[in-house]
Amino acid sequence: MEPKAQTSERLSEGLRLSMEIVNDLLSARPDELDAAIHDALGRLGRFTDSDRTYIFRIRDGHALDNTHEWCAAGVDPVIHMLQDLPVDIAEDWWSAFDEHGVVEIPDVDALPDRRPEKATLQAQGIRSLLAVPMVMNGEVAGFMGYDSVHSHRHFLTGEIDLIRNVANVVAFTLDKRDLDRQARRALYDPVTQMPNRHSLHMTMARTTGPGRGTDAHPPSHAALIFIDLNHFKEINDSHGHPVGDRVLSRLGERINSLQRPDDAGYRYGGDEFVVIARDLDSDADTAREEAGIIANRLIEGISQPMTVSSGHRQLTFRVGASAGIVVTPSEDRDWDALVRRADRAMYKAKEAGQAYGFG
Repeated sequence: MEPKAQTSERLSEGLRLSMEIVNDLLSARPDELDAAIHDALGRLGRFTDSDRTYIFRIRDGHALDNTHEWCAAGVDPVIHMLQDLPVDIAEDWWSAFDEHGVVEIPDVDALPDRRPEKATLQAQGIRSLLAVPMVMNGEVAGFMGYDSVHSHRHFLTGEIDLIRNVANVVAFTLDKRDLDRQARRALYDPVTQMPNRHSLHMTMARTTGPGRGTDAHPPSHAALIFIDLNHFKEINDSHGHPVGDRVLSRLGERINSLQRPDDAGYRYGGDEFVVIARDLDSDADTAREEAGIIANRLIEGISQPMTVSSGHRQLTFRVGASAGIVVTPSEDRDWDALVRRADRAMYKAKEAGQAYGFG
């Protein structure tokens, strides 16, 4: 086969491969993304006859982290050596990315000694390399690299274009996952994995109530149940916050399991939780009874003994709780006021030695 035909066939194969990889990356769930990226690096590494393929990401604008790596058989991984590097170590690369869209070093040993990355590359045994930027929102967010350890080599222009396309998709998928994680951290409590206070306030802001209803179908009621744990501070003080966090995590699981399907539970903060119970009866007295039953079920479930680990020990606790309940049919509800009313009702119930009270 003529060299030109061979080149064309190789680029066609590379195009098919890159399209498959892009599809796999875009369809990967967040928990599958790291595996999908590793698979992509391996497939591209084998296609380009590279010895090592990898991803570096810029962190906080001043550090470089090697986040993903694939190595061919017989090539030692170096990812553990390449964490928290100064961005300036690749200062010549950033300008090359801007001017040429690629960094290609045919012979690492031929680099000028003034180049800060030379010693690091030589320490990894790299003879040649290619790096393409990962661009997100017009900014370089990192780069994808291809190392040759056993020989010097050169990449075809068409190969570089395919690699660049994959690199940008990798950047997009990682950035999207980062944003999803940031959004989750903003809206979910990391200990219990329940929606947090901010999430509750956002839900309240979007909620306008159950509606006015009609004579034939009057509007239903909703209840806000404010729950405060009893004596939880003693667990933290006696056994430390790690044990306290395990207790909270178990309690969060219990609250979620005790809710009705359409109810919503939140960790409000510290040892406080909120449950919103919707679609209660349209009759106020009946709705109060329903809310009391829900609150009582939650409190009884919370109060059951639980065992958590502490080192090699198993510790058993019984955590009680008190609740304040506000039932409302109002269409235009002041949810912040409802939280305050439920909080006051909870403290009154606690002082009176009752499981729950209404506000």
